[in-house]
Amino acid sequence: MRKMLSTAAISMSVFISCTTTRVSDTKGKHTDGPIEVAIADYAKTNKQFKKEKVFVVTRYDTLYKMELVKSDSQVYKWVRGQIYDRILAVNIISGNKQFSAKMCPTHALEIRGKLFYWWEEGVAPTSETMNLLSKYNLIQTDIDSRTSLPERLTDGSQKGADYFFCRNNIYKYKVVNTTKAIGYYEPPYVGCDNKE
Repeated sequence: MRKMLSTAAISMSVFISCTTTRVSDTKGKHTDGPIEVAIADYAKTNKQFKKEKVFVVTRYDTLYKMELVKSDSQVYKWVRGQIYDRILAVNIISGNKQFSAKMCPTHALEIRGKLFYWWEEGVAPTSETMNLLSKYNLIQTDIDSRTSLPERLTDGSQKGADYFFCRNNIYKYKVVNTTKAIGYYEPPYVGCDNKE
C-alpha cells in the first residue's frame, strides 16, 4: 500500500511540475509580469494559438472607458471617460507584420514554435529579440536606408483575447474574447476591491 501511495505521489508531482512550468519552454527575454501571465494562459487555453504562428501583444497600464460624445459641429467623436484605476489590461491578437530594423518590437517571446511580440517604451530590442523576429521573417530589409512598413496582415473580424488584471495581484484576472477594442466595452468584474 505504501509503495502504491509513494508511486502515486511521485506521478502526481511529475504531472504538477509539467503543467505548471509550461512557460519554461520559451525563448527570449521577458520581464513584464502581466504580459507573461497572459501569454502563458493564451498558449494553454486559446484555440487561436493552435491556428496561427505570430501574435501581437499590447499592454494597457491606464484603462479608460471610451465614450461617444457630440461635438459642436454635429459630429460625434470618441473621448476618454471613466478611468479604471484598479485594473490593467493586456490584449493578444494574431497577426504578421514586417518591421524595419529601426522600428521593430522591443520584446519577443517564443513558446512551442509560436512567437509573441510587443513594445516597451524606453527599451531597445536585444540581439536575441532581433534573432527571434528574423526567425519568423518579421524583419524587413531597408532599401536605400528608407523605412517603409507593409500593411499589417490580420483579419479585422478575428477575435482578440483581452486580459483584465487586478493591479495589486496579477494572478487575479478575467479573459474576454472579442472583436471590440479595449475601452469600447465594459470590462468584466475581476474583484480587485476584495482583500486577499
